[in-house]
Amino acid sequence: MSTVLVVGTGIAGVTAALSLSNSHNVVLCGDREHIYQPGVIDYCTDRVETASFDVEKFTDGSDIRFLDGRPEDSGDGYTRVDGQDIEYDILVSAPRLVSREPEFSLEYALDMYDPGEATDASETDGSAVVIGAGRRGVETAFMLAEKGCEVRLIERSTRPLPGYRREVSEALLARLDSAGVGFSGGKEVKHITNYGLELESGEEVEAGTTIWCGGLEYRENGLDHDKLARPDTDRNIFREAEQAGLKAAAEVQGEEFESRKYGREILRTGSRGTFIGKRTMFDSSILRYIPAVNTRLYRRRQAKRQGDTALESVKSALSPLNVMGE
Repeated sequence: MSTVLVVGTGIAGVTAALSLSNSHNVVLCGDREHIYQPGVIDYCTDRVETASFDVEKFTDGSDIRFLDGRPEDSGDGYTRVDGQDIEYDILVSAPRLVSREPEFSLEYALDMYDPGEATDASETDGSAVVIGAGRRGVETAFMLAEKGCEVRLIERSTRPLPGYRREVSEALLARLDSAGVGFSGGKEVKHITNYGLELESGEEVEAGTTIWCGGLEYRENGLDHDKLARPDTDRNIFREAEQAGLKAAAEVQGEEFESRKYGREILRTGSRGTFIGKRTMFDSSILRYIPAVNTRLYRRRQAKRQGDTALESVKSALSPLNVMGE
């Protein structure tokens, strides 16, 4: 039986490891406490107790060998993890989803993709400037406005939630205005200072706190891999990542992964495949983040909403139950 090393303990990595554990010797390595990004903003506002899940809860009771750490001193079919030598036949890489690094320094900003810094950001008093008007940035702006903070939202695109339909952005603009949040679109940040930030246009924006909500990206681990468990998009973090893990596992076994069949199974049973099959091992607070409906059907219903109900569609789009990406 060949040995498969899966590097990465996110949804894609865990899914690939679970899928292969019955047919291969599987070694899973990465961070034991994996941050589930859609849960961070609920965590920093005390709506849930944690924004992470314990990966060992998924490997307990299985034949998966879990190592808390990342590979070092790697060679061809060999690596070292947590002080232990590992030999493997196939390496599956599952990149981490992390805060996107801008061209300017974030030294004077709080990162809303980091649970600790997000908690600090949620305690902001006075004025704040939020960089990025995607889902995380909009949620943050409303959160601070509700506390009475003076908030300005900066976005390089000309409208908030640029990945959504224009009607949704227009409805959102009205809600931002009514909440007292200033929106500045089409703005490029040059650098962040200890008193705010400076835009490429030369305009200076003063604020007591600067908050980074510039999006997420998948970061490779730098290893030569045989198979890559990396989602094509982050529009639906949970579904896309699980599908990437199942696809990588199928490729390891020489099988063809049928994404349409996977989608039909979700619609038929409402299940989320291998990963959610372990849901009894979830920390109960994490369960609230699992989407209640298929994203495609959700968007279809959302597209039919008009007039005043468009405002409700924006509210729904910002719900942590709809993992729509950044």
